Amino acid sequence: MKAICSYSAIPFEIQYFPFTLSSSKEKDESMYHPAFSLSTKRLTGLIPRYLDGSLSSTDTRLLFLSLLHSTGLVTFKTAAIPEDSIIEKNILSLASLATFIYTQDDVHSIFPSFIITRENASLEHISSLLKTWSETKDAINAGLRRIGEERESNRERAMERLARASSKDLTTYAKRLADWADKAASFPTFLVSREDALGGIETIPCNLLWKEIIITCGEKNLNVWKINKGDLQDILDHLEDNLELGTLYSNALFKLLERTIDKQDNFLGIDLSAPYEILSGAPSENATAAQKIEDNAILSMIEDAPKTEPVRADYVSYVSYLRDLGKWKTAQKFLSSHPANTSQDGDSL
Repeated sequence: MKAICSYSAIPFEIQYFPFTLSSSKEKDESMYHPAFSLSTKRLTGLIPRYLDGSLSSTDTRLLFLSLLHSTGLVTFKTAAIPEDSIIEKNILSLASLATFIYTQDDVHSIFPSFIITRENASLEHISSLLKTWSETKDAINAGLRRIGEERESNRERAMERLARASSKDLTTYAKRLADWADKAASFPTFLVSREDALGGIETIPCNLLWKEIIITCGEKNLNVWKINKGDLQDILDHLEDNLELGTLYSNALFKLLERTIDKQDNFLGIDLSAPYEILSGAPSENATAAQKIEDNAILSMIEDAPKTEPVRADYVSYVSYLRDLGKWKTAQKFLSSHPANTSQDGDSL
């Protein structure tokens, strides 16, 4: 038998009795997915699987709505149909609040209740409700502290520690951050062009390109020139406009992207947008080991520089153009102060 959940509008199957049943058609409001029968304790036990990305989008949707139902403060007059971005932005806050409500006695009369109707089924204002619940929670905790009866939930603290730990290892969680950002910030899906592995041109959806960039930013041995700085800045601008700042995931994501920009600005210890320090031939015998490494790196860059000034139209990748332009400028500045390094026939690098 096939049924349609009256709380989530998600279809599910029940063994035996071969026909389709929709609670809305049969006027039976009890026809909901079994997940809505689970306790808050059982539901929050799935948060680690959400954090490591092993839940599907449908699993995550059921988890979010079941947590909402488990608070005892929400009445479903119709199925809730929030966008994935709303779920991703609010699920951790909801899990924390649901855990608090679950571990307290006689607080349901204190917290504001909410009724889901056709008019608000998108839950676009759910963050305002969660903010009110959070303020109520803070007031309750403040009162408990004043009378010396504060009781903090061990499960809530454990869940928050797990979330923080999940955001610390940026390399391991880069893919998870990319998937989360795509949904939470609603990455655009229009087609964009880029250079493929063989030097040709391919088109892919913008959200997939941005996710690839975020994942690349998490590589342990990151080659900064694999990432277009303009694309990176576009991602940051979009995130700043579409993400709630200060959450565990958003903090980890911004830290990852800004770290990559810093590496690009200081590649080999050189800021390619700043004036270049001209070397006097080979590294000095008195130079430190670090200075010799850096000097050799710059000399190597000069030797590899184009012989003529790069033209943007000749490059598919903007990053490749900037890289060669930087090498060419470095070589020209070096040669202008060291004429002896110019070849006999007057050709320069």
